[in-house]
Amino acid sequence: MTNIKLYSFKLLLIALISNIVFSQTCVAQYSLEKFSGKLNIPLNKEELISTVQKIPKNEAYMLLKDSQKLAGSIISNYKDKFTYRNRIASERNLKKMIKTVNRLNFHYNVKGNFYSNCSENTIAYTVNIPKFKNDIWICPMALIQTKEKVAQFIIHEVAHLAFRASECRATYIEVLTLTTQSEISDPLRNEPYWKMCKTEKLISKKLKAFN
Repeated sequence: MTNIKLYSFKLLLIALISNIVFSQTCVAQYSLEKFSGKLNIPLNKEELISTVQKIPKNEAYMLLKDSQKLAGSIISNYKDKFTYRNRIASERNLKKMIKTVNRLNFHYNVKGNFYSNCSENTIAYTVNIPKFKNDIWICPMALIQTKEKVAQFIIHEVAHLAFRASECRATYIEVLTLTTQSEISDPLRNEPYWKMCKTEKLISKKLKAFN
């Protein structure tokens, strides 16, 4: 009986440790340590908070809903035009993304408060847990950007949610869907991802195939 209790305790302990580790490693963040492109960047954290606090809640809501609609349109247009030539951004994955983007739940506030995984450079993040399979946490930095930029961030995060895309694959899909259409003519370049994932080389090769 003692052995059974000890074994049960060990299983419980393993489950608890696994849950703690998982909860710390399942967050996918879109951070802007280095970037190229037009972006509204405050001078410091205080200015960021002050700017966000002046945004009416309904205005922030409309920004996210308009960005969500634009992101869905960009993904759908790309799927209809180009998927037969692309294995990475496959039709199956893009259909999953369209389904997810239409079901998104946004977590945000206009009080300037930072969620646990937000920093001054973080735009948004997702949590890879089934309970939050359609949820995106919007950081203060995102609320002061244009809908075109927010749509770009949404596409990236939706790739994580829809089929657990890696950072490289999410970046590739994000940039590819944007550069093959006219809705966003100057997509932001997240330099660390571009360098790590060799995004420019892959995108250039794919764009030549489209032409």
